[in-house]
Amino acid sequence: MNTIRVLAIEDDPRDLVLLRRSLVAGNGERFEVTTAGLLSSGLAAAGSGGRYDVVLLDMHLPDGSGLGNLQCVVEALPDTAVIVVSGDLEEKLALEALRCGADDCLIKSGIGGGILPRAIRYALERRRARTGGSHAPHDAPPKLTAAVLHEFNNLIFAISGNIDLLDSGEEDCGAQASRYERIRVALRRMSRISGDLQATLSLQEQKPVELKSQNQTHTAPVPTAPSSLPATST
Repeated sequence: MNTIRVLAIEDDPRDLVLLRRSLVAGNGERFEVTTAGLLSSGLAAAGSGGRYDVVLLDMHLPDGSGLGNLQCVVEALPDTAVIVVSGDLEEKLALEALRCGADDCLIKSGIGGGILPRAIRYALERRRARTGGSHAPHDAPPKLTAAVLHEFNNLIFAISGNIDLLDSGEEDCGAQASRYERIRVALRRMSRISGDLQATLSLQEQKPVELKSQNQTHTAPVPTAPSSLPATST
């Protein structure tokens, strides 16, 4: 069973329990979670990199807050996937976090139902595709495409379910605001995933594929991939 090494930099014990419960083993893998309550202790635990596959980072810690936390982690661990997991993540801050190097941004209330493990798997697969890691470059796009389609289906169901509950009119204003925020988060993830897939396919188009015959080897260009995912009607 493949082990994914996770460093969770989070100071709230209740949120750490939530993170651990969300990281349920499956799909031939298990999650080995190390926790740190301070940004400084998390960076010290990570060392110079290579000890962990992914960092789950809270944006509000006792010794640091906001994008400064993310910048410190990205600069110290440039080859490690970083997923921001925060209790309140406004659209503007989430977009800035992605620009600063975060692989994904999640709200703590929305990491259940297998969302967090899938986000980790996708972030790691995307990094392998970009760096030509353990998988051959020409094998990455099919695996990424399958993961993207699976994730898109889950996000569509999440959006649809929240819209149905909003249409029912049975919830108070606070609950409705929470559902609107979950819809915005899902749409942001869909946009992020689509952009990453297009970027990966664009890189793949530039790589030749070797076609070996009995007597010689030919080099052929990779067929052009679609420039975008099919539109989903609502």
